[in-house]
Amino acid sequence: MGEVVFCLTGWNVPLFFFENNAPKVLSLAVKKADDAYIVFVPLK
Repeated sequence: MGEVVFCLTGWNVPLFFFENNAPKVLSLAVKKADDAYIVFVPLK
């Protein structure tokens, strides 16, 4: 699978999800044209 790149020039709301006081997932709200998505990025 190729690399996916998101341009966050629209509105975005970063949220971190924690487990045992360690960040596990980064969540971003992304708007593209008339569509809106929530992107989840697992953190190592």
